[in-house]
Amino acid sequence: MAAYALIRAGDLDDPLALCELLAADPERFVQTALGVALREIGRVDADRLRTFLDRYGADLLPEGRRTARTGLDERSTG
Repeated sequence: MAAYALIRAGDLDDPLALCELLAADPERFVQTALGVALREIGRVDADRLRTFLDRYGADLLPEGRRTARTGLDERSTG
């Protein structure tokens, strides 16, 4: 929960570092949490999310990638 407060405050460095460490974790629930955190990051800074997905997107499970990308989709349609 603390990571979401940081993300909403625009402090993305630590949450992104944590996402990098966990990107290749095969646990479904970890991937779900990553996708949600990345979605929130995308709502704050779409460019940082795009950069993350370019670097680590292949490491994420499809569910995590899909959830993360909704942060970009919302910005482009909203």
